[in-house]
Amino acid sequence: MMEAARSRRVFFALWPDDEAVGHLSALAHELTARGGGRVMRPAALHLTLAFVGSVTPSQVTQLDSIAAGVRAEAFDLSLDRLGFWPQRGILWAGCRQSPTPLRRLAGSLVAD
Repeated sequence: MMEAARSRRVFFALWPDDEAVGHLSALAHELTARGGGRVMRPAALHLTLAFVGSVTPSQVTQLDSIAAGVRAEAFDLSLDRLGFWPQRGILWAGCRQSPTPLRRLAGSLVAD
């Protein structure tokens, strides 16, 4: 009997450069020292563009093909907003005003 393929939760994201990771990690350590919580591993810091959900391994392959064809213009991103999701204990950083190229990029991933 064949075992069913295991699904994985998948999302498209942007990964910050080393400088941004350093700043975000320092901020996270400072805030958790004041109020508790846990700090995410620096390698896990990301900006979610589109949450896909649970997918099978063959669907991951299809998503890889879609992602390989995505193109976007360069943009600057200012993380000037903090929020907190109490259900999961997650402190997040975001931007008050999303740059137009970022909105287009996220929109193209949702449309595909």
